[in-house]
Amino acid sequence: MKAVARCPNCHASFNVDRASAGRRTKCPKCEQSFLIQFDEPTPEAEPDPIRNVPHSPPPTPQRVSSVIRAAADSTPPREENRKLRPIAVPLWAMITIPSIACLIIGYFIGREHSKQQMERAVADIGKAFTEGLTSEVPAISPSSGLSSNLETESEKPTPHPRMLIGERHAAKGFSIALTNASIDKSQVKDLMGNVGVGQNPDLVLRFNVVNTDDRRILRFHEGNMFLPGHFRLRDDVDNVIRGVNYGMGSKPVGALTGAEDIAPGASATHIELFSVPLPKTKFLILTVDLACFGDQGEIEFQIPADKIKR
Repeated sequence: MKAVARCPNCHASFNVDRASAGRRTKCPKCEQSFLIQFDEPTPEAEPDPIRNVPHSPPPTPQRVSSVIRAAADSTPPREENRKLRPIAVPLWAMITIPSIACLIIGYFIGREHSKQQMERAVADIGKAFTEGLTSEVPAISPSSGLSSNLETESEKPTPHPRMLIGERHAAKGFSIALTNASIDKSQVKDLMGNVGVGQNPDLVLRFNVVNTDDRRILRFHEGNMFLPGHFRLRDDVDNVIRGVNYGMGSKPVGALTGAEDIAPGASATHIELFSVPLPKTKFLILTVDLACFGDQGEIEFQIPADKIKR
C-alpha cells in the first residue's frame, strides 16, 4: 500500500510503500538520504464489525411485597415495654367528690329523723299560733305592773320524771326501761357489715323497749350529725359525758336502726355507748328524748356509780 513520503532537505514528496516506513532512502530530487517518515498517521486497526447478538428478555420482576410480608409474618412479635402514664386527678375533684359523697350519705341516714323533726316543728308552730289567738290577754291594773301579772299566771316547767335502773316508763304506744349499765369493750358493726371489738372500754347502756300498741308498728328514729342526740348523759356535777362514735355508718351490735320494725306486742333491745365517767363520780343522769320512738317529752334515769358493772 502506497503512502506519501516527504524529503526533509528539499521538501519534495513522492510515493513509497508503507511497509518501508523507518528505512533510509535517497531523495530522487536532491539525492540526499533521509529516514522515511509519512506525513499521514498510520491508520488504526479497523474495529470489528458489529454483530447482531440476540438479546435475552428482561427478567420478570418479582413481588417483593409478598416476600417482605411473609418475612414479617414469620418474625416473632417483640414485646414492648410500655409504661402507663399516671392519671393526674385535679385538686378540685379530690375535694368535691368526697364532700358530695358525705352529703348524700348524711342525707339518707338522717332523712327519717329530719322528716319527724320537721313534722313536729310545723305542728308546734301551728299549736303555738292557735293558742296565741285563743288565749286572753291578762288585765293590767294601775297598781300592778305587767311583769307581776305575767309571773303569777306563767306556768312553771314540769320536772322530768326520774327513774332508776330496772324501772319502766310507759309512754304513748310503747314502754322503755334501762336494764343494765356496764363498762366493757363493745362490739361494733361497720358499714360493710364487719364486726369488730373496740380497743378501749366504753360505758354500755342497755335498754328494753316494748310496743304496747295493738295495731301500730313501732320504729326507732335515729339521730344524725345535724341534730342533737336522743340520749344525753351527765354526772352529778353536770359534767357532760360524750357519746362514743366509731365512724359513719358504724353501730354497736344490738343497737336499733330505722330499718327495724317492732311489731305490736313485741319487744326489742337497744344499746347506747358513752365515754367512761370519772373515777369519783357518784351517780349519772341519763336524759332520753321520747321523740326517738315517736312520742313527745323527755325522761331521766339516775344511774348510781355502784350499780355500774365493771
